[in-house]
Amino acid sequence: MGVKTLYIAKININENIFHPKYKEMIPLIGDAVLNHNKKEYKEKGFNWIFANTKKVNINGYEYISGKISKVLPIKYENIYKEENGKFEDVPIKNSADVSSFLLDVENELIVFEQVAGISKTNFMEYFSKLCNLIDYELGELKLKLYPKSQEIDNILNNAEKVYSADFKIIPANYS
Repeated sequence: MGVKTLYIAKININENIFHPKYKEMIPLIGDAVLNHNKKEYKEKGFNWIFANTKKVNINGYEYISGKISKVLPIKYENIYKEENGKFEDVPIKNSADVSSFLLDVENELIVFEQVAGISKTNFMEYFSKLCNLIDYELGELKLKLYPKSQEIDNILNNAEKVYSADFKIIPANYS
């Protein structure tokens, strides 16, 4: 098994940010993942699905673990069978790329792995599309990657700093 690259992203309920019940909508993300009922998002010849989703408890905190799969649908090949002397359609084993994730619904964070067939961009795009397919009330989800810690350090180091402030207080004129 090779080295795995893990990413963490913040999930935002983009379309419903000003919804009066925004806070009540956040748990719907977890519900969509857990209650996927094998719904598939079909695009570009692939079927995208959630699999093996379940609640897990780690050090007293509740998370949702699961996988997102990019599946090439079963195809058939016309093969000659010598035993009966006929050509028959034989299913070719379907292939799938699978990326694992851990979802923290309360803090709207997701940790996921990038694999050969599922890039970080694909993962974020199809996670959002699957959640929307399962529960359209969520609207469009936006996943934004957290930057690397070195990038955060550089941003903070390059920020303009205030070293002093000079101001004058003008007292009110009480007559």
